[in-house]
Amino acid sequence: IAILLLFAGGIWASCELGKKADTAEREILISNVSAVALTLNPQRLQALSFTTADEKNPAFQRITEQMKAAVRVTGLRYVFSVAEREGKFVFGPESLNKEDPLASPPGTVYARPPEELKTVFNTGRSVTTRLYTDEYGTFITALVPILNPSDNSVLMVVGADTPADIWQAAMLYMRSIPLLLSLVLI
Repeated sequence: IAILLLFAGGIWASCELGKKADTAEREILISNVSAVALTLNPQRLQALSFTTADEKNPAFQRITEQMKAAVRVTGLRYVFSVAEREGKFVFGPESLNKEDPLASPPGTVYARPPEELKTVFNTGRSVTTRLYTDEYGTFITALVPILNPSDNSVLMVVGADTPADIWQAAMLYMRSIPLLLSLVLI
């Protein structure tokens, strides 16, 4: 019976540690994306059209460089931006190089966005998504709105993805520690 109790305790601790690790990783991700969003000037954002024409726009170029610098500081893999135009979500400035397979030129329609993106535009509140799959892969994403200072409408949303395999590996690692300890004690 003692062995069963010890093993059951290991399973319980594994689940609890997994939940705490998930929460902590989400908080770190949203904190890093929020830090990036805070560096972006809302007035400069209003100069963007979220079309291919932005590539020659000095505001777009400046925001892109800011995002690249922010990625180096925060350790995020990349950051991107999305605006809502005519009922569709379209990409804007991002930190990815044009050659990257995940890169989206400005104005590219986001065909399969996570459901939470609409929520961010509707509420003006930051979120981390559940695990979802879009045209670029499977991710957990932090989405942070940048609000128009004059009317609090959402100008754009800044996001950063964590690929599902990396997220799941980190959670598996955290969950395995209590199980391994309980097995060692048995």
